[in-house]
Amino acid sequence: MPPPCRTAAAGADADALVRPTTTGIVAAFGVFMPVLAVPLGTALGGPLVDGLGARRTLLVSAASVAVLGVAAAGAARAGRNSGR
Repeated sequence: MPPPCRTAAAGADADALVRPTTTGIVAAFGVFMPVLAVPLGTALGGPLVDGLGARRTLLVSAASVAVLGVAAAGAARAGRNSGR
């Protein structure tokens, strides 16, 4: 376990690198996302469970999360490689 002073110094360095606009964006996301996610999940999840059933809905949800994760990883990798 690192000493507390090293952890605090690393945190201070990281805070200095974050732009003020980034902090505002993250704060706004944290405020609006729960407000939008619950009604949207209910509006989409209800008909999905009714049409597909609970098991298939969970499988479709898991598969879509996996596909989006692979796509995001590919996009991040492509973005890193294009900056060379």
